[in-house]
Amino acid sequence: MDHDGVSEEPADRVDEFAEQLMKDPEHLLRYRLKEEGMVYRYGGTDLIDLKPVDWVELVDRAERTYRIAVQRDNHLMVRFAVITRDSTSRERTEEVTFYANYHALDGVQTALQVARTRDGGESSRRSTIRARTIRIWRRTSSPRPRWSSGFRKLAAKRIRRKRRRRNRTEEGVHSFQFTVKGQFPLYATCGRQTATM
Repeated sequence: MDHDGVSEEPADRVDEFAEQLMKDPEHLLRYRLKEEGMVYRYGGTDLIDLKPVDWVELVDRAERTYRIAVQRDNHLMVRFAVITRDSTSRERTEEVTFYANYHALDGVQTALQVARTRDGGESSRRSTIRARTIRIWRRTSSPRPRWSSGFRKLAAKRIRRKRRRRNRTEEGVHSFQFTVKGQFPLYATCGRQTATM
């Protein structure tokens, strides 16, 4: 739809949209699980980011393989991989989506870090997803942490001590190096006090 109303899309763009829809995890889990010809397999256990996960594999009629890694403790999706083969060259293509940093947004656990790779290299969509992630994170994070009063007092005391030390050096306490012929260098401090050697 544009300023002139609804217009027809070219056939290649419609096919591209349909192909992207087939690789979408939400569309797969909501609408395609009961599709005829879908085969389910348990892929075993693994460790991802030092957390135990279970792998589930699904294969559809078009020979697309979907691999889903789900955390054992909270059942959140950590990886989503789509493996396809080109019909003419039979070349294998693997697109992997990484999900991390889950937070509750309006009661729904949402991954705030999403990254996609294609055949092991970075995809061009990573930067746009990262920008969206930063916007979401800024909306959900609190501007300042709430520290206890005891911690604030201790931090203020340390800051005052550092400022006093810095002011002392700015008031003229300098160190000089003297060398006596054939001996090791001697150090003297000049400032409020007289230098002694």
